[in-house]
Amino acid sequence: MRVLRILLAFCVAPLVPLLVLAVNFVATVWPRGQPVRITQLMAPGMVALSYGIALVGGVPTFLLMRKFGKNRWWHYAVGGALLGALLVMCAVIPEFHWDFALVGLAIAAPCGALAGSAFWLLGIYRNP
Repeated sequence: MRVLRILLAFCVAPLVPLLVLAVNFVATVWPRGQPVRITQLMAPGMVALSYGIALVGGVPTFLLMRKFGKNRWWHYAVGGALLGALLVMCAVIPEFHWDFALVGLAIAAPCGALAGSAFWLLGIYRNP
Protein backbone atom coordinates (compact mmCIF):
# COMPACT_ATOMS: atom_id res chain seq x y z
CA MET A 1 0.00 0.00 0.00
CA ARG A 2 2.87 2.36 0.80
CA VAL A 3 4.43 2.25 -2.68
CA LEU A 4 1.02 2.47 -4.35
CA ARG A 5 0.17 5.68 -2.49
CA ILE A 6 3.52 7.24 -3.39
CA LEU A 7 3.05 6.34 -7.06
CA LEU A 8 -0.46 7.79 -6.95
CA ALA A 9 0.93 10.95 -5.38
CA PHE A 10 3.54 11.28 -8.15
CA CYS A 11 0.77 10.86 -10.74
CA VAL A 12 -1.78 13.27 -9.24
CA ALA A 13 0.21 15.98 -7.44
CA PRO A 14 1.68 17.62 -10.59
CA LEU A 15 -1.87 18.18 -11.88
CA VAL A 16 -3.15 19.97 -8.77
CA PRO A 17 -1.57 23.39 -9.48
CA LEU A 18 -2.65 23.16 -13.11
CA LEU A 19 -6.23 22.51 -12.03
CA VAL A 20 -6.11 25.50 -9.68
CA LEU A 21 -4.79 27.71 -12.48
CA ALA A 22 -7.52 26.37 -14.82
CA VAL A 23 -10.23 27.20 -12.28
CA ASN A 24 -8.74 30.69 -11.87
CA PHE A 25 -8.70 31.10 -15.65
CA VAL A 26 -12.35 30.07 -15.92
CA ALA A 27 -13.33 32.38 -13.07
CA THR A 28 -11.65 35.38 -14.67
CA VAL A 29 -12.32 34.82 -18.39
CA TRP A 30 -15.80 33.33 -18.63
CA PRO A 31 -17.61 36.17 -16.84
CA ARG A 32 -16.37 38.49 -19.58
CA GLY A 33 -18.17 36.40 -22.20
CA GLN A 34 -15.07 35.36 -24.09
CA PRO A 35 -15.09 31.88 -25.68
CA VAL A 36 -12.76 29.39 -23.98
CA ARG A 37 -11.30 26.28 -25.60
CA ILE A 38 -10.39 23.25 -23.53
CA THR A 39 -6.72 23.61 -24.57
CA GLN A 40 -6.67 27.00 -22.88
CA LEU A 41 -7.65 25.45 -19.57
CA MET A 42 -4.85 22.92 -19.38
CA ALA A 43 -2.26 23.17 -22.13
CA PRO A 44 -0.55 19.89 -23.02
CA GLY A 45 2.82 21.61 -22.79
CA MET A 46 2.15 22.64 -19.20
CA VAL A 47 1.13 19.10 -18.27
CA ALA A 48 4.33 17.72 -19.80
CA LEU A 49 6.39 20.40 -18.04
CA SER A 50 4.73 19.69 -14.72
CA TYR A 51 5.41 15.96 -14.97
CA GLY A 52 8.95 16.64 -16.16
CA ILE A 53 9.65 18.74 -13.09
CA ALA A 54 8.14 16.02 -10.90
CA LEU A 55 10.38 13.41 -12.50
CA VAL A 56 13.64 15.35 -12.75
CA GLY A 57 13.37 17.42 -9.56
CA GLY A 58 10.66 15.83 -7.46
CA VAL A 59 11.94 12.25 -7.35
CA PRO A 60 15.45 13.20 -6.12
CA THR A 61 13.93 15.66 -3.65
CA PHE A 62 11.60 12.96 -2.34
CA LEU A 63 14.49 10.50 -1.97
CA LEU A 64 16.59 13.07 -0.09
CA MET A 65 13.71 13.92 2.23
CA ARG A 66 13.15 10.24 2.97
CA LYS A 67 16.86 9.73 3.62
CA PHE A 68 17.05 12.60 6.10
CA GLY A 69 13.67 11.88 7.71
CA LYS A 70 11.93 15.09 6.62
CA ASN A 71 8.29 13.99 6.50
CA ARG A 72 6.33 17.03 7.59
CA TRP A 73 3.95 18.78 5.21
CA TRP A 74 5.90 22.02 5.22
CA HIS A 75 9.09 20.22 4.13
CA TYR A 76 7.29 19.14 0.97
CA ALA A 77 5.68 22.56 0.50
CA VAL A 78 9.06 24.32 0.73
CA GLY A 79 10.64 21.73 -1.57
CA GLY A 80 7.88 22.24 -4.14
CA ALA A 81 8.19 26.02 -3.92
CA LEU A 82 11.94 25.78 -4.47
CA LEU A 83 11.42 23.52 -7.50
CA GLY A 84 8.89 25.99 -8.91
CA ALA A 85 11.30 28.89 -8.34
CA LEU A 86 14.14 26.90 -9.90
CA LEU A 87 12.04 26.32 -13.00
CA VAL A 88 11.41 30.05 -13.42
CA MET A 89 15.06 30.93 -12.84
CA CYS A 90 16.20 28.38 -15.44
CA ALA A 91 13.79 29.88 -17.94
CA VAL A 92 14.67 33.51 -17.18
CA ILE A 93 18.42 33.61 -16.55
CA PRO A 94 19.54 32.99 -20.16
CA GLU A 95 17.64 36.06 -21.40
CA PHE A 96 17.63 38.27 -18.28
CA HIS A 97 13.93 39.13 -18.30
CA TRP A 98 13.69 40.03 -14.64
CA ASP A 99 10.23 41.54 -14.91
CA PHE A 100 9.02 38.13 -16.09
CA ALA A 101 11.02 36.52 -13.29
CA LEU A 102 9.09 38.33 -10.58
CA VAL A 103 5.72 37.46 -12.08
CA GLY A 104 6.88 33.90 -12.73
CA LEU A 105 8.12 33.50 -9.16
CA ALA A 106 4.86 34.88 -7.83
CA ILE A 107 3.00 32.13 -9.73
CA ALA A 108 5.42 29.19 -9.83
CA ALA A 109 6.56 29.14 -6.21
CA PRO A 110 3.03 28.92 -4.71
CA CYS A 111 2.04 26.39 -7.38
CA GLY A 112 5.09 24.31 -6.49
CA ALA A 113 4.23 24.57 -2.80
CA LEU A 114 0.69 23.44 -3.61
CA ALA A 115 1.99 20.46 -5.59
CA GLY A 116 4.39 19.53 -2.77
CA SER A 117 1.60 19.75 -0.21
CA ALA A 118 -0.68 17.64 -2.41
CA PHE A 119 2.09 15.07 -2.76
CA TRP A 120 2.50 14.95 1.02
CA LEU A 121 -1.24 14.59 1.56
CA LEU A 122 -1.61 11.81 -1.01
CA GLY A 123 1.61 9.89 -0.46
CA ILE A 124 3.09 10.62 2.96
CA TYR A 125 0.31 11.55 5.38
CA ARG A 126 -0.54 8.55 7.58
CA ASN A 127 1.41 6.21 5.32
CA PRO A 128 3.25 3.77 7.57
